[in-house]
Amino acid sequence: MNVSYPLPASNNQRVLGYQINSGPLNMQKIVWAGCFFKEEEELEMKHVFISQNSMSEYTHCYWPYDSKHPLILSSEHYNIFDLSLAVKKSNRYLFILNGQSFFLPYLPPSLHNTHFNLKMEFCDKGMIDGVFAMHHQFCKKALKRRKRNIKFKGFKKSRVTNLTKYKKYIINFDVLENKHHMNLNIPIESLNTQQKELLDQAATLLHMVFPTLFKVT
Repeated sequence: MNVSYPLPASNNQRVLGYQINSGPLNMQKIVWAGCFFKEEEELEMKHVFISQNSMSEYTHCYWPYDSKHPLILSSEHYNIFDLSLAVKKSNRYLFILNGQSFFLPYLPPSLHNTHFNLKMEFCDKGMIDGVFAMHHQFCKKALKRRKRNIKFKGFKKSRVTNLTKYKKYIINFDVLENKHHMNLNIPIESLNTQQKELLDQAATLLHMVFPTLFKVT
C-alpha cells in the first residue's frame, strides 16, 4: 500500500488514462487502477478503480474480470473502505507512485461526508452521472424501437408530435450543463413544500412520457 494514499496500488498501471467506451461510465477515464474483480473473490479495497468525467468529477467503481467496462460502487459496497485511513477532510491526497504524481479522493463523496459529518450540500455527482448515462442509452434504444408505433395512423398528428418532442427533449437533456440540481441526499420526508412539488411534477412527467418504463411485472 502506498504510504501517502490509502487505496492499495495494483499492477494494472497500464490501464491508467484508458477511456471507457461502454457501460454506465462511458467516456470517462481511469485515473486510479485497482485489481480486476474475479467471481470467486470478495470485493475489497484492492479492487477499487476511480474514473473521472469531463467535469473533473470522480466515480469509484470496480471492474469484473469478464466485463468490458467497470461498474459503479453503490452504498452497499462502502463497507470495504477502512475509515480509519481517511485522514484528509478535503478527501484529496497528493502522492507519487512509480514516478507519477496523483491528486485523488480516497472515499466516495457521500461516504466521506458522512464519515466527517459534513453538510450534504451536493449530491454524489459521480454516481448520479454514471446511472444517468446508462439510463440515457436505454431511453435512446427504447425510443428507436417504438418509433414506428408512435407514428401509426390511429393517433392524431398533433398528439404524436408533442409526445415525440417531449421524449426527445428529455433524452437529449444535458444534466451536466443545467444549473438546477436536486440534492438527493435529503430524505423525501424532509423536503419542503416547494421541493416536494417539483419532485411530484418531475415524476408525473416521466410517467406520462415513458409509461412503459414504470410498469410493474
